[in-house]
Amino acid sequence: MPSRILFNGLKHHAQIIRDFIHTYDAKSMYLLEQQICSIGNSQMDLYTGNLSETTIKEEVITQLTRANLLSEVDFKEFLHPEQFRSVFLSDGSSWILRFGERTGQYIHIHPARYSMHTIRVKATTLKTAIGVLIWQKGTISELDIKQLNYLRKDILKLSPIRSLEDVNSVWKVVNMLIDRG
Repeated sequence: MPSRILFNGLKHHAQIIRDFIHTYDAKSMYLLEQQICSIGNSQMDLYTGNLSETTIKEEVITQLTRANLLSEVDFKEFLHPEQFRSVFLSDGSSWILRFGERTGQYIHIHPARYSMHTIRVKATTLKTAIGVLIWQKGTISELDIKQLNYLRKDILKLSPIRSLEDVNSVWKVVNMLIDRG
């Protein structure tokens, strides 16, 4: 994988999340909150398409190479004045390019807001859906509110769910993650 690219797959790529859930040892649930903290606490766009992380990175690198923008200096200059640019990939999805702050990973990418093959999701909803699927290891028998709040409060260190809307949002993401699981 091209190392110049900074990409948080656990935050922005549904298949990477599915793989994480599949390989996660449910006996280590007490560590889950630490392991998914990189998802953050805001809203994000989650890519649900068929391109792999490797393909996404390769397509971005190819486009930047063709435009002679692969050097850190040229890339940083390319981003001004907006501080970001967008590119389209082979499946029609749109991706945002920003300057990455990690040494050597100066090309930070994530799906564009409301792009093709993405859904907008709250971080707490995504974390809860991941927790549910690991706890139940891919089955989809619904938990009651007491079980969901145990997962959220005691394992994920999140506030409890209070509304039916929040519960429905969690199940929407759970179902999306199970669809191709």
